[in-house]
Amino acid sequence: MQLPPKFINFDFHFQTIFGGITLALCFVFYGLILLPFFGAWQVISALVLVLGYGDKKRIPYLVTVLGWGLMTTIMINSDFFREALVFLFLILIPAGIGVWYFTITRRDYLALKTPEPNPDILDTEI
Repeated sequence: MQLPPKFINFDFHFQTIFGGITLALCFVFYGLILLPFFGAWQVISALVLVLGYGDKKRIPYLVTVLGWGLMTTIMINSDFFREALVFLFLILIPAGIGVWYFTITRRDYLALKTPEPNPDILDTEI
């Protein structure tokens, strides 16, 4: 099934603007507040495209997010959770996963914007 061009277009531009703001502010408290909302949008986007349109390249992203969520939940509920792990599990890993998903969306957006080559019959070799 083909991906919906309007959704991909909106998703790319939304992630570019909202993600850029989040990334620009990530070293201050306001950026950290925006990070969960940006991640939630990306998960919703992936679920819509996987469940609604059968996009298989976003399944590894969803599995990674699920694994990260389970590991983070286990770590928070254990005695092993320290300040360094808070930074790693609640800031660095989600930011890396978010950048990964943005690159997937960007590739889809660029694929929609670049026309597929239409070979001319006269240009084909016999």
